[in-house]
Amino acid sequence: MRTSCSRIRHGVEVRGSLHRKATAALSPAAPSRREYTPLDDRHLRVCLRFNHDIADKVKESNYHFIEGMKEHQDGLDVVLRVRQLDEMLQWVLSWGAGVIVLEPESFRNRIREEARKIPKRY
Repeated sequence: MRTSCSRIRHGVEVRGSLHRKATAALSPAAPSRREYTPLDDRHLRVCLRFNHDIADKVKESNYHFIEGMKEHQDGLDVVLRVRQLDEMLQWVLSWGAGVIVLEPESFRNRIREEARKIPKRY
C-alpha cells in the first residue's frame, strides 16, 4: 500500500522522515542559493556595432552574453563577453549586414570568411 508520503528511491520504498534522512545521507551538503556563485570564465571581449534600424531588436533580444550597450550617431555599440568566439558566431551572422564586428580583429576576420562562403552555396 502506498501512502502520500511514500517515495521510491533506488527501487526501495522510503516513508516520511526516513526519506528525508536517506536523501540527506546520499546528498553532499550543498551551499545555499544565496552563497552560490557560478564560475564566470567568459574572458574574451567582443565589440559589435548594430545599425539603428535593428537596434531595438538587439535590445529586446536579451542575449545572455551582452555586458553593455551604448547608442550613438553611428548605431548601437554592444560589448559582450564569451568563453570562445564560436559561441556567438551564429548569433552575429543572424543579424546579416546590420552588424559590424569592431573587435577583436580575429573574430572580424572569421565573420568575413563565413560571409564569403555564403554566396558560393547559392
